[in-house]
Amino acid sequence: MYKKIFKWVFWATTVALMICIFLLSHQVANKSQKTSESFTRTILSVSKSFNELPEIKQTQIIENVQFSVRKAAHFSIYVALGISLLSAMFLTFKKRFLWLYSFIVCVLYAVSDEIHQLFVVGRSCKIGDVFIDSMGALSGILIVLIITSLYKIKKTKKAKR
Repeated sequence: MYKKIFKWVFWATTVALMICIFLLSHQVANKSQKTSESFTRTILSVSKSFNELPEIKQTQIIENVQFSVRKAAHFSIYVALGISLLSAMFLTFKKRFLWLYSFIVCVLYAVSDEIHQLFVVGRSCKIGDVFIDSMGALSGILIVLIITSLYKIKKTKKAKR
């Protein structure tokens, strides 16, 4: 019973992440810029020293950090997508190379996402973003593979006792 619940949770999470990626990519450039500025400001405002700086200095720091924050966001959401998709596939299918199928789906989704941005005002298609997204997905997939391998080793050791 738990397997069925987890299967649907992971599939729902996968679809939700894909919708989230699509919606974020569908933002026009100005809105996307403001979203990432706001997010960056929120992260930096955790630091008391940042909050004590004059507004103009805060804005300069945000501008300097924002590129890295945007790329980290690309990477992170695809880590989550890789984890969610491979977990859903493991719970649904009993085939070999599910990790590879998951990776291919994530890469194709990253490519389609960048192509989608060609049709959004002020946005562009960047091969570098596809690479970052793909490495994020691969990292998520590797996390799942490591966890499942450790679980199998533990289960095997326990069965031998």
